[in-house]
Amino acid sequence: MSGAGVPLRELGLVILVAAVITYLATGPVRSMLVRTGRVAEIRERDVHTQPTPSLGGVAMFTGFLSAVFLAMQLPALTRGFAPVTPEMTAVVIGAFLIVVVGVIDDLYELAALPKFAGQVLAAVTMAVLGLSFNVIYLPFDGGTTLILDQTQGIIVSTLITVTLINAFNFVDGIDGLSAGLGLIAGAAILVFSLTVLHDQGGAVSAYPPAIICAGLVGICGGILPHNFEPARIFMGDTGAMLIG
Repeated sequence: MSGAGVPLRELGLVILVAAVITYLATGPVRSMLVRTGRVAEIRERDVHTQPTPSLGGVAMFTGFLSAVFLAMQLPALTRGFAPVTPEMTAVVIGAFLIVVVGVIDDLYELAALPKFAGQVLAAVTMAVLGLSFNVIYLPFDGGTTLILDQTQGIIVSTLITVTLINAFNFVDGIDGLSAGLGLIAGAAILVFSLTVLHDQGGAVSAYPPAIICAGLVGICGGILPHNFEPARIFMGDTGAMLIG
């Protein structure tokens, strides 16, 4: 897989930094929550038996931001950032908004409608800033390509993003499940992005998904040691929605 246009070492470093920062940041986040009494009480639908802190997603976002900042400093990865491509700025701002929604929800239990509105706001913002579907391949009748205008692309992208946010949020009921699924999904898309980079000699369009997924793999790997059964801290809606 190594070769022109495939920055394996740089992406490996992004994964490592995301994982290490997430792992190290989780301890202080947990300590702060325990000291202030911010722990998740046991509900009827929960599987854990001890009150547990539930803001590990803050550490994950810290790891992701650290990984993105590192990627910005590496010459081999600068083609993944504005003004060349807008996707990295879009995903960072969208991630920040969903983390804000998640933190409020984890601390104060948002009602369903405000929570959904926050998810839509984050998804729309990300799509408007440049991370959206504009071309969709439909595998029917021999295959055809659907070209979307800007408005259609934003609508479709928002629907897909909100669906993914809630999908990961819904499965976050068993220790390590969301992080494990996020790691597997991120690794799969990262490998696909590396294949595109290799086959097309460093296609600019493949850099943002490669960097985003490297960061995703890293933060999921960094939170997992804290999140295995019995979990010492939950990622909460903050982390699960961030993965989505």
